[in-house]
Amino acid sequence: LIIPFTGKSINHGNMVNDGMYSWMYPYMKLIGLKPGNTMVGLKVAEGSSDLSESEMEALRQKAAEEMTNISDLERESRRELGNTLYAVSAIYAAISAILFDDGTLSGHLARFAVVLPLTFARGLEMSANRGL
Repeated sequence: LIIPFTGKSINHGNMVNDGMYSWMYPYMKLIGLKPGNTMVGLKVAEGSSDLSESEMEALRQKAAEEMTNISDLERESRRELGNTLYAVSAIYAAISAILFDDGTLSGHLARFAVVLPLTFARGLEMSANRGL
């Protein structure tokens, strides 16, 4: 095992990982994350592509022209999560205004906490719209 921040580097053939997170590499293998696999939620999913090489090249070309770096499926996933967070924000805003805000500073801060889910919802919505 590599101890964090020891300065050790990992050689990947044509690339050397010697950045500040290079110590994470052996631990990623422990959870099953390897080249070709992706993280879906907190689980590792096998990376498989049903696309041919020409279809993948066409998608790369489209992404380069449109200046995007996430797929349509990921964009839709982010849009759905953003919409869910907007709903959570509305529910929390109503509950905090009715139950938590008693006129004190802590009540106002509890009501102001709606900014957190709203910020994430807006960020996910913008990411889905722009493809970044």
